[in-house]
Amino acid sequence: MSLLSNLSIRFKIFTIVAGGIIGLTVTLAFNYSATSNNKITLEKVSNIYFPTLKRLDANLVRLDKIKEHYSAAVIAGEEDLLAEVSAQASALTEALNEVSALDSKEQAVVDQLLIDFTAYIQAADALSRSMIDET
Repeated sequence: MSLLSNLSIRFKIFTIVAGGIIGLTVTLAFNYSATSNNKITLEKVSNIYFPTLKRLDANLVRLDKIKEHYSAAVIAGEEDLLAEVSAQASALTEALNEVSALDSKEQAVVDQLLIDFTAYIQAADALSRSMIDET
């Protein structure tokens, strides 16, 4: 502090102003960095996560419809309803492929989902057809 006591009032005021400018510059740099990070995050949410969530939500509805159609086909004994299941399964598979295209980081997860879903559809279709045919 002895350094400031030996300076003239003019340099003391300049020192205070310089400290304010440095503080403002540091605050501005921090805010700019935070804003840039928020922009990147919001772009990911807007371009990747939200469309992915939208497709996956629609797939939940499709999966429920597939289960309902299998039940209805077995109860009514009509193979015509199984064609609707096939259409729903194709739409679900296409939506999963779109999710994979949107977010390449999730490719392995989507591929495993497609494998599991295909196995489910094959087993459920075979079981439903055998129940309809009463074999």
